[in-house]
Amino acid sequence: MIIIVILIIIAILTYMIVLGGNMNKTQEEKYIEDKEQIEYIKNYQNGGNKIGNKKRNKTSI
Repeated sequence: MIIIVILIIIAILTYMIVLGGNMNKTQEEKYIEDKEQIEYIKNYQNGGNKIGNKKRNKTSI
């Protein structure tokens, strides 16, 4: 029972840290982050590989 309470407290503190870190962003930082997310989504829709959409050979390392 104590373990569950400790885990809940850790989850709440982690959530507060993430929320607090997001509150201090400037408009420019939000714009840059949105632009990066849009670029990621476009890249993902095109096959997920920036360099020519080639499939990686699993035997080569």
